[in-house]
Amino acid sequence: MINACSNFTVSVIVPIFNVEKYLEKGILSLFNQTLDGLEFIFVDDCSTDNSFQVLTKLIDSNKLGKSIQVVRHEKNMGVATARNTGLRLARGKYLASMDPDDWIEPDMLEKMYLTAEREKAEIVWCDYYNDYKSHEDYISQKVNENSGDCIEGMLTGKLLGGMCNRIVLHDLFLRNNITYPDGFNMCEDLNVCVQLYYYAKKVRHVDEAFYHYTKYRNESISLTSTGYLNVNEGWIENVKSIERFLIGKGFSNLNVSISLLKLAPKQNLLVKGNNISFYKKWREIFPESNKYIWNGDLPLHYKIIASNIIKDNWLIPKLWLFLKKVSGKF
Repeated sequence: MINACSNFTVSVIVPIFNVEKYLEKGILSLFNQTLDGLEFIFVDDCSTDNSFQVLTKLIDSNKLGKSIQVVRHEKNMGVATARNTGLRLARGKYLASMDPDDWIEPDMLEKMYLTAEREKAEIVWCDYYNDYKSHEDYISQKVNENSGDCIEGMLTGKLLGGMCNRIVLHDLFLRNNITYPDGFNMCEDLNVCVQLYYYAKKVRHVDEAFYHYTKYRNESISLTSTGYLNVNEGWIENVKSIERFLIGKGFSNLNVSISLLKLAPKQNLLVKGNNISFYKKWREIFPESNKYIWNGDLPLHYKIIASNIIKDNWLIPKLWLFLKKVSGKF
């Protein structure tokens, strides 16, 4: 990996795959940033729609003197590898990321960069919005500005575990040989964030929302094209990796938080399962985490169903499946 180049303030990495309907708004929000010295790195992961054509047209029609790198993978490699491609190319002092179906406020990078420089912080993060078709929700990300509390917050969901509402000192990646886990394409950014916060000496929060997460796409990584539930093995492997890292670094106080994290990759088997086999599979994945179901934020009826599954009591789970079926909720 090459060394960071201070000639660029921030390198923004954008992995792209099949987002032609959403791409324009996000890309234009990058091109309209108020901060000078930006570098944009677009990595198209072999899109099968017109995403690449839309991207190149947007670049060609916005001759703004920006530093832009565009890479197109010859085959689909997954978002983790796409992010690593961006990492290898980046030359900015700080790194940022944006998902291509989202968008950011025009002063986001300037305010976060100035905070990082003023505070000598290696990680700066901000609040964000969840954007729905009819409204948006403001999501506060205020936690204590220390690495331990931030890691615990990410494990429990209080703090976003993604890269998109952050800028990170490029050298923090380089010094600690941090890259994304190739081939494991769910929770890959949380895996990286946990490591970054562990090694960071100083982190700071900006109490404003700049990032907009699009929450009305129909696609779901939890369901296959045939509609059958699918367990994301990459998600499971990243959770295992996070656990190994934290245990290796002596975070024995986070056992409960790690257990709550383990409930996440199998949650859809419980919530969307349509027969007993899915419930049994839920019980078998990370079984040591099952007893913490009452500590999570699922609705009460799912906690009751789960507690009966754990005890091998099938009357209530079967009754729930029957009620779902007759009500047409499958």
